[in-house]
Amino acid sequence: MQGQTTTVYIDAVYNYLWRDYDNGTYSIQPNIEFEGKDPRFSFVFWASAYLVPGENNFLEAFFQGSYALVQREAVTLSLGAAYYPAFHSDTSSFLRGELLEATLFCDFPTVPLQPSLEFYYNWDVGLYQRATLSHSFTLGKNYSLDLSAYASFRIGNTVEDMLGGGLAGKDGTLDEDAYDGWRDAGLQVSLPFEVAGLSMGLSGGIRYMAGWTPDANRWRPAGSLTFNFP
Repeated sequence: MQGQTTTVYIDAVYNYLWRDYDNGTYSIQPNIEFEGKDPRFSFVFWASAYLVPGENNFLEAFFQGSYALVQREAVTLSLGAAYYPAFHSDTSSFLRGELLEATLFCDFPTVPLQPSLEFYYNWDVGLYQRATLSHSFTLGKNYSLDLSAYASFRIGNTVEDMLGGGLAGKDGTLDEDAYDGWRDAGLQVSLPFEVAGLSMGLSGGIRYMAGWTPDANRWRPAGSLTFNFP
C-alpha cells in the first residue's frame, strides 16, 4: 500500500472541444486527481468555466471514479463510472441536465506509441470510443516534447437520443442519422517544463469535429497552458 496522493491542475484553454462538442473559445479548467492508499482506486473532479459572454458561458463539471482491475507493467485495465451534472451540445445554448456513463480504460505503456483505448457507455445515449497514440522525447533535465494523436467513434447514438430530436442547430436542421460513426480526431504537441519548481505545460494542435450537418464538419486549432500543483 502507498500513501494518498492529490494532484491539482489548472488549464487555460483556447478552442475547447469536449468530444465532438464545440464548447466555447476561451475557458479555465481546474482538475483534481486523487489516488487512495490502494493505488488501484482513483477519483477525478474536473470543471470548465467559459470566459466569453454569450458563448455557452456556464460551468460544466465531471466526476469520475475508477478501479484498476489489471495493473501491470505492460497493461492497465480500469473500470469505473463518469458523471456529468451538466453538459451541452454545439446547438444554440442547449443544455442537458446530466449524463451518467460506465467507463472502461485500457492502457499499454510499454508498447510502441503507448496506445490507449477509452470506452464510455450510457444506456440511453450509446457508446463513445476513443483511441490515442503518443510518444515523448526527452529534451533536457526539466523538458520534454510530447506528441499525441487520437480519433473517436460513436455507436448507437442519434440526435434524438442526445437531444430529444427536432432541434435546429447553429449550422442548420440536425440530421437524425448523422450522429453515429466517426466523430472527432486530433493531433497535439505538448511541451512540459518547470519554472521555479512549478510544473507547467504548453500545448497546441489541430482537431477535426464532425458536425451534425454536412456543412458543420470543420478543423479547428486548439491550445492550452497547464499549471500543475502536486
